[in-house]
Parts: sequence; structure tokens; C-alpha cells
Amino acid sequence: QNKSLKNKLLSGNKLCGIHAEESKKIQAQLKELRYGKKDLIFKAQQLTDLEQKLAVAKDELEKAALDKESQLKALKETVQLCLSSVLHNQPPTTNLIPSKPAEKLTSPVTKGSK
Repeated sequence: QNKSLKNKLLSGNKLCGIHAEESKKIQAQLKELRYGKKDLIFKAQQLTDLEQKLAVAKDELEKAALDKESQLKALKETVQLCLSSVLHNQPPTTNLIPSKPAEKLTSPVTKGSK
């Protein structure tokens, strides 16, 4: 009976040792999973922050593009107004000679007549 009991104790002890090793492995895996979960949560938060920053940057780019478009439109309208104003107020082509040379020609005559 003692040998039988001793064998049972030894086999039970071996089983306990095997279960203890498995338990240590499982605990190590759980620890890794916990660290992995924390890492994933941290990375998810970083991604969320980055997504928000990208959304803000996209909005700013769209506003800048709209501002640039409106500035170009305003510039084009200003140029068109200037051109149309110049073209509508342009004197006839026969009067392209400036009036000052004509005054110079007539001014000696008036001085000589005095």
C-alpha cells in the first residue's frame, strides 16, 4: 500500500508540476495580451487624434482653396472692370496724338503776335 500510495503521490506531484507550468504559460500569455491591449488602446487613441488633426487640416485646405478661388474671381472681375472702363472711355483713334505738342506749336505763334 505504501508503494501504491507513493506512486500515486509521485504521479499527482508530476501532474501538479505540469499544471503549474501550463498555468505559468497561460499567465504569461494573459500578461502579454493585457500589454497588447494597452498598446492597441494607445495606438487607437493616437489614430483618433491623428484623424482629428487631418480633418482640421482638410477643412483649412478647403477654406484656403475657396479663399484663393474667391480672390481669383475678384481679381478677374476687377481686371474686367478696368479693361471695360478703359475700353469704353478710350478716345477715338484720330485723337491719339497728345494735346501738349499741339499747344507747343500754337504757343510760339501767340507769343509772336503779342
